[in-house]
Amino acid sequence: MAEPTDDGKGSAPDTSNSDKQGVKGNPLPPEPSNEPPKVEPTEEEKAALAAAEKEAAETKATKDAADKAAADKQEQDDKDKTPLDHEVWGTTGHEGADAALGLLQNAGVTPDEAKGLLFDAVSSGDLSKVDWKAVEAKVGADKTKLVRIGAESFLKDTADRNTAIITEVATVAGSKENWDTAAAWAKANLDDGVLGEYKMMIDSGGAQARFAAGEIVSAYNADAGNTSLTKDTTEPEDGDTTPGQSGEAIDRNEYAQRMAKLHQRGRVPAAAEIEKLNAARARGRKQGV
Repeated sequence: MAEPTDDGKGSAPDTSNSDKQGVKGNPLPPEPSNEPPKVEPTEEEKAALAAAEKEAAETKATKDAADKAAADKQEQDDKDKTPLDHEVWGTTGHEGADAALGLLQNAGVTPDEAKGLLFDAVSSGDLSKVDWKAVEAKVGADKTKLVRIGAESFLKDTADRNTAIITEVATVAGSKENWDTAAAWAKANLDDGVLGEYKMMIDSGGAQARFAAGEIVSAYNADAGNTSLTKDTTEPEDGDTTPGQSGEAIDRNEYAQRMAKLHQRGRVPAAAEIEKLNAARARGRKQGV
């Protein structure tokens, strides 16, 4: 006699492991793993691993910092090679001074800041007035030394040059006292424009300074209210043969050419030669030439 089935139709139940009919048998065993068994690290191993990771991070940070410092240095080195922008900064006309300005420029200092740091002191010729700590804060200790060397060189060369110019104009005038007298008179009596031109020529030194000094001395001598600074010779110049001639009268161009000739090749003319030439120019002024 057949046993009844779940559906009452006499069919035998499916007892396989298949779940095709919705009936599950015993679970299958898991697939065997080829992975080694997981072993938890000891506390010592964890500490060693953490130390290794920290050391690696510190090494990377040190390398990154070194790379950044090298890149910054290269950038600053490239910037330091930037020539002075004369359109912005102008020029002193002195290589050392312009180099000092270039250091300030390339350190990011503005012309107005540089003026506040150095201008008044350099203009007065007294570098003790410079706040060197403030300069160092802008450009660093090493570059501050270079800025100071440039400023000192500028002042020394300027002083030497001014001494040479004073010697030249004093020779033209006959003495430094004569020149001081003529220069003071010119400042009070000559037109500002003319005086400015003469000043520029004197500041240029050389033949231009001698020419301008001669013009100022001649103008002084031509003023009837002044006592002549030079001996007004009545002897005729070479080529002047007219008996009793009071002396040659020359114009500005002739005066400049002869003055330059007297000083050619660094020759220092005798005071009598200068006096004679100045007297000739003074007579030229009186005659309107």
